[in-house]
Parts: sequence; C-alpha cells; structure tokens
Amino acid sequence: MEARTLTRPATALATLLRQQTASAATTVPRLPPALGPPPPREPLLPLRQLLGSNITNDVVRFLVGREAPPPALNVPSRGSNPRYHLSREDVAEIRRLRAEDPGFWSVTALARKFDCSETFITICTPAPREHKERLERKLEGVKSRWGTIRTKAREDRSRRKEMLFRGEL
Repeated sequence: MEARTLTRPATALATLLRQQTASAATTVPRLPPALGPPPPREPLLPLRQLLGSNITNDVVRFLVGREAPPPALNVPSRGSNPRYHLSREDVAEIRRLRAEDPGFWSVTALARKFDCSETFITICTPAPREHKERLERKLEGVKSRWGTIRTKAREDRSRRKEMLFRGEL
C-alpha cells in the first residue's frame, strides 16, 4: 500500500479529502481569501525598473541618448506648388452634397470626387450635428462590446499618447 500511495499521490489525496468527519459531513478544502486588488497598471515601466536597480545614471543616459529618431512619415506632400483649382461653385457643390447625404458623401468620397485633400473638405464643410451624433452612438455600441483586455489596451494607448505629447517618452 505504501508503494501505491507514492506512485499515485493524487488518488491518495482524493481519498483523504473524502473521509467522513464525526458529524458525517464531507470535508471540502477551501482556498485562502484573495490578497486584495492588484496594483495599478502602468502603460510603460521606467527604464530603471526594466533593467534593474543596480544600473548607473551613465548607462541610462547612454541608452536613452542612443535612440534613433523616428522614421519619416510617408505623407504625400504637395511641395512648393499647391493647387488652387476649386472654384466657388465647386465649394458650394461640396457643401450641398455633404448636407444632402453625409453618409454617402463622406469626407473621403468628396475629396476623391473633387481631387483635393480631406483636410480641405473638413474645413470647407463640417458634418451636420445629426450625423456626428449618429457616429457617436455607433462608436458607443462598438465600445460596449469591448472586453476588459481591449479596454485596458485602449486606455494604455491613450496614456502613452499623452505622455508622448508631454515629452515624457
């Protein structure tokens, strides 16, 4: 019996857990209570925490100073010769189409039709209030289906963006 207990400890443990007590009740093992809430999440750990506490300031300055500049953005540029090819009638037509059906005549569709930038379209004609409210409701519906992981990832991303604009990254 001793050898069998050693070869099958899970079976022996299950047998011990099912033993009857004096009151004829089965004993159920209980896990200890949780320790408490987890520590607050940080979007990025400081460099010193990532590399260890015994790192010197010279090493930190060396590592931070060696960062390469960010890659150049691949944004089409009009350069030194911008085109001003739209007339007042074209601008009036853009406004009319956008007010008529903002769902079909989106900023991208109007920019493609009139061969201009999307920035010009948004400056020329803002979306109607009803269209903005409809898009906000649609976005809220999408966000309501997000789980905790995606929600935390989005929050971390927005925190990192704010830190970048403040110069902390």
